[in-house]
Amino acid sequence: MKFLIVTFLFIANLSIAQELESDWALGSWEGTANSGQEQTIIRIKVRETLSEISVDIDLLDIGVIGIPARNTRITQNTLEFQIPSDSGVQPVLLEREGNSLLGIWSESGRGDASLLLEPAELFVTPNEQRLRVTGEAGILGLSIIMPEQSAPLAGVVFVHGSGPETRDASRFAAIKLAESGIALAIYDKRGTGESEGDWQTADFYNLATDVSTVIETFAAASKLHVNQIGLIGTSQGAWVAPLAVSLNDELGFLITVSGPATTPKEEGHWNVIRELQLAGYSETAYFSGRRNYESLGSGYFE
Repeated sequence: MKFLIVTFLFIANLSIAQELESDWALGSWEGTANSGQEQTIIRIKVRETLSEISVDIDLLDIGVIGIPARNTRITQNTLEFQIPSDSGVQPVLLEREGNSLLGIWSESGRGDASLLLEPAELFVTPNEQRLRVTGEAGILGLSIIMPEQSAPLAGVVFVHGSGPETRDASRFAAIKLAESGIALAIYDKRGTGESEGDWQTADFYNLATDVSTVIETFAAASKLHVNQIGLIGTSQGAWVAPLAVSLNDELGFLITVSGPATTPKEEGHWNVIRELQLAGYSETAYFSGRRNYESLGSGYFE
């Protein structure tokens, strides 16, 4: 019996110690990242959700808000996490010194940036409602961001570009539009963030059905009629968004940004040709590739 009591007290003390270890880091920290002559204003938000510690990174002077970090670890005096990027995982290590955080942000191929962060007022996205709805491939995680005024002027759903984009890719633009009285819906692409499925095996029609699911939920939550809602599709989203409009013909408007004025197949082909030219291949090589391309005929990507 004495052994059980001692064991229980040990576990309880360990739990309290772990809780105290993480508590000091919770909140918002703001400062600078310095690399050579470059300086970037940075803010990190550390919060506890579903018994896990999450970190979001804002780069305030270049218009980036809500980069989600991975593998967060907090000890008595350190905060560690990793930032995913196209160039690979970028580790960040911060150490507590008094009321400040000092540390290093390591980026492969570009060297390290030194960080100096101070406690800041916690930044909260205005009126953000995080939801999980069921789409064609399972759960879709989305956020609805409402303006401060009671009735939004209109609503916008952001449609992703290519690659594994989460809702955070559109967060900065969404917040700015919300400040102008627009309601916004941003969501995690299939297989990213809180969304199930696999964006790599989904065709454009599949992605368009996800947009339809978001529109339905968004209209109900914002109390907007569908004809007051429109889509903004960037890059690949400029192919997906028109498909979504064809499935929702009551939508009020469509905006495309950096949308290729050609088919995905043709756009991909000329990208390969350009890479061959830059690599120094002869015209014979890439015109041979052109003949092989034409022999495929019309296919899925037309």
